[in-house]
Amino acid sequence: MKEKYINFSSQKRGKTRRRWRKGVLIATFVLTVGVISAAVYAVKANATKTPPSASSTKAGASASPQKNSSSLAQTSSTKPGGKTTTKIPVLMYHSINFDPKNPQNILRVPKDKFAAEMKWLHDNEYTTLSLDELYNAVSNNKPVAEKSVVLTFDDGYGDNYDNALPVIKQYGFKATVFMISSKVGDSKNGYLTAAQIKEMDKNGMHIECHTVHHPDLSTLSYNQQYNELSKSKADLEALLGRPVDYIAYPSGKYNSSSIKAAKAIGYKLCFKMNGGIASISSSRYEFPRAFVGEDLQDFKNRVKGTADYSK
Repeated sequence: MKEKYINFSSQKRGKTRRRWRKGVLIATFVLTVGVISAAVYAVKANATKTPPSASSTKAGASASPQKNSSSLAQTSSTKPGGKTTTKIPVLMYHSINFDPKNPQNILRVPKDKFAAEMKWLHDNEYTTLSLDELYNAVSNNKPVAEKSVVLTFDDGYGDNYDNALPVIKQYGFKATVFMISSKVGDSKNGYLTAAQIKEMDKNGMHIECHTVHHPDLSTLSYNQQYNELSKSKADLEALLGRPVDYIAYPSGKYNSSSIKAAKAIGYKLCFKMNGGIASISSSRYEFPRAFVGEDLQDFKNRVKGTADYSK
């Protein structure tokens, strides 16, 4: 009886050992599989990460997507590290052509003289601002790059397309044409066509308002002014398929009713015909401009703010 008991106990211990060894093997297998799976997952995760750019690595900056996207979105008016200014010359042109019948026409600048002026801006590292960039500076009281300038053209002459646009594109400049909306397509009288306007608007020369008929606004009633300002805006927006937010008063003539109408319609900036060099604190509805002609030295003085703007 005792002998049988001893044998039974021995068998039981053997079975227990085998079960324990089997459990250890299973646990080891499970642990090994878990470690391998974790390693594979880590490799895949690292492979999907976007490596930081060389420039941000050198600077010790974070490689987060938000920082990269914001740096790419910086405009010419917000270059980091450069000198800034609150003074902004807004230059006013009309026709870019020579009129042999009237060589003294101050509203015309021959294309070779215009090209020389743009070359001077480029060679002296001036930054041209769009009106959106100008508005951003004015509305936020935000200084711009030290050598900033705004180029504007009144009326919408066809020679702006023929003679100004190629130069603007050559230097990668930005400019604005204030178009008389009733003159769109009147090429017989020297104005821009709808096709030219659309092409210019996509190539650095944005189109904005100059009323419907180019009247002396100061002689019109409030309702008449409102119609001139609102209809021209609506007509150009329909042509361009985008908001039109800026206007130049025809011949620089306006009154308090003009400003009231412009505010009611929603214009962001309204430009005069004179007033000298502007600043970010200038009135949004009486924004100064500097008339420029063909004399290169006078042009330089007007850009620098040293000209006699009464002439």
